[in-house]
Amino acid sequence: MKVLVAAVCLFIISSLTVSSQDDRRARRNRVGSAETTAIKADALPATVDSIRNVVSGNSPAPDSVSVSNPLPNDSASVSKKDSVPPVNKSSIDMPAFSAAKDSIIEDFSDGKRMIYYYGDVSVTYGNMKLSADYMEYDLLTGTVYARGTTDTAGVVTGMPQMEDGGKTYTMEEVRYNFNTRKARINNMITQEQDGILHGKNIKMMPDQSINITHGKYTVCDCEHPHYYLNLTSAKVM
Repeated sequence: MKVLVAAVCLFIISSLTVSSQDDRRARRNRVGSAETTAIKADALPATVDSIRNVVSGNSPAPDSVSVSNPLPNDSASVSKKDSVPPVNKSSIDMPAFSAAKDSIIEDFSDGKRMIYYYGDVSVTYGNMKLSADYMEYDLLTGTVYARGTTDTAGVVTGMPQMEDGGKTYTMEEVRYNFNTRKARINNMITQEQDGILHGKNIKMMPDQSINITHGKYTVCDCEHPHYYLNLTSAKVM
């Protein structure tokens, strides 16, 4: 009887020992699996989280956004602006010269910026048009000088003609500044209402008013009128 009891106790103890060993082995396996999973999770790149968020419809975290979409809006807009050259407004308002009949000569030496037009040339600037046989344009001051040419017989051809504000002016010489829209004119003739206005020294203002010295107002259409009203100094509005 004592032997039987001892055998049963030995069997129970061995069973408990085996069970405890199995439990410890199972716990070690679970811990090892958890550690392996943690290591694998730590080894995944940060972009996996952002991909998961995009797929699930959630907003990505700030860190994942900076990694997955490193496009600064400011730098993109700056590069776009730099790719389009700015339009200079003064280039649009520059006077437009036609091609001269004979030749065009540029002189940019010694700080000068001059262009010379020979033979039947015209220039337009806004509503103003000036044509003559000879012109020289100073780019530094924005001033054009125009006159006719005299042949060997002393005949002047291609005298300057200006069209501005619906009026036509014929003159011997003119200096016109495109910036101030003022002109200094020598020996001008123009139609003024029912008469003809002659002037030796004339200054034209931006509002198209005219200051005249040594002028004449007449209805005689001859180059040298037979009768006229002498104008020592006058302003024509």
